[in-house]
Amino acid sequence: MNYSWRTHLYFRGQGIALLLAMIIILMLSGLALSMVLLTDSQVRLGQTTQAQGRVLYAALAGLEEARGRINGSAPDTITPSLPTSVSQVLYLVNSSFADPVHPTNPTSRYYDSEYSREFPGGFASATVLPRIHSDQPGAGTSTAIPYKWVRITLMTEASAHTDINQDGVLNNSAPIYWDGTQQTLSPAGGSLVFVLTALAVDSTKVMKILQAEVAEAPGGGGFTPLQILAYRELSY
Repeated sequence: MNYSWRTHLYFRGQGIALLLAMIIILMLSGLALSMVLLTDSQVRLGQTTQAQGRVLYAALAGLEEARGRINGSAPDTITPSLPTSVSQVLYLVNSSFADPVHPTNPTSRYYDSEYSREFPGGFASATVLPRIHSDQPGAGTSTAIPYKWVRITLMTEASAHTDINQDGVLNNSAPIYWDGTQQTLSPAGGSLVFVLTALAVDSTKVMKILQAEVAEAPGGGGFTPLQILAYRELSY
């Protein structure tokens, strides 16, 4: 008796089983690849989130170092070096031999491109005061808190993009004062408002720039901690 038809069915069944097995293997391989890619994306997202957190706190540390040293009673005070006019700018730098920081040099990786957005004419119209170095623990070494510089300037309506006296004009030549209640252009009974701008850069090249408006309480005489009037984050 001829059973050739059974042989054909047998091999045909084997071919279908092999095809199904290949399809299942391909599906499982695609699923495994998707899981690997998803895991890699989650790892990268987590690393980016951690880096963003590091530069945020590093920038805050820079702001706090500057705020603490703008105090006549601080042992490392920088009060005698502070700007006294709106055209002056002072930098507190966290520099090292291996990673020099030059915020006014356009070729520097840490160039302060934000300055020209706040002060017309940029550095060409500014008086850049001698830089002061950070004295935080580890400053100048690989263990330093990774903020790169803190810029210290006097606040103007133009630099803050705020019409303080509501006259429809953003004044760029008159400094702003704090009278204990509000900001004003009148120096009577008020203290100058300083703007602290800090740039922090993580080892992964993530950057963040924070800004704070600070002023001494009227009558403090330069020997009381500066009040924080406002915080903001800037794009870099």
